[in-house]
Amino acid sequence: HGAKATKPADPSKTGFTFAGWYNGDVPYDFNTAVTGNVTLTAKWTVDKYTVAFDSGVDAQMVKHGSKATKPADPTKTGYTFVGWYNGDTAWDFATEPVNEAITLTAKFEAKKITVPVSGEENSIQADITVEDNVVTILPIAPEELDKVIGDDVETGDVVIDLTELDVKAESVVLPLDTVQQILDAAKESGNDTESLVIKLPEAT
Repeated sequence: HGAKATKPADPSKTGFTFAGWYNGDVPYDFNTAVTGNVTLTAKWTVDKYTVAFDSGVDAQMVKHGSKATKPADPTKTGYTFVGWYNGDTAWDFATEPVNEAITLTAKFEAKKITVPVSGEENSIQADITVEDNVVTILPIAPEELDKVIGDDVETGDVVIDLTELDVKAESVVLPLDTVQQILDAAKESGNDTESLVIKLPEAT
């Protein structure tokens, strides 16, 4: 009676910061003499972490164990947004809690176009890039060329239709090697055309 309690070492709790010992709602002063039974309770504050984003998206402060809010999808001309990634792993905003500071990176894939070499059923895909309203059609991947099957078809122009792309295309860069790949694929399918037609979006 009348002596002082010895302050114990601060406890620890994952995701929380120790805020002191409390007697009810009042911080306890260990310099106060003890005159009766006292039960002290550890008070905690929830840790908050920074969830940073690239692509110009504002960072968020998120409490330990809570979920970050999915921001609006970023855009990049000529690319399709795939999702937000933590390293190499896709981040699921609906299920994944934040338990540390993280940086999420926007993943994009180059847009693709479909080139029917002998009708819609026999087509190949090509990646494109878009810069300053110029669409560049990249070389066809070997695995795409392997999809072409021979068939008896009526010879007709191979048409590359860019009118459905959600990009503004004022001109197209089509390397000769890519042209040859497309025409060779057409011949492989049974289409002996030597004509390649490109449809551009109407000028606005």
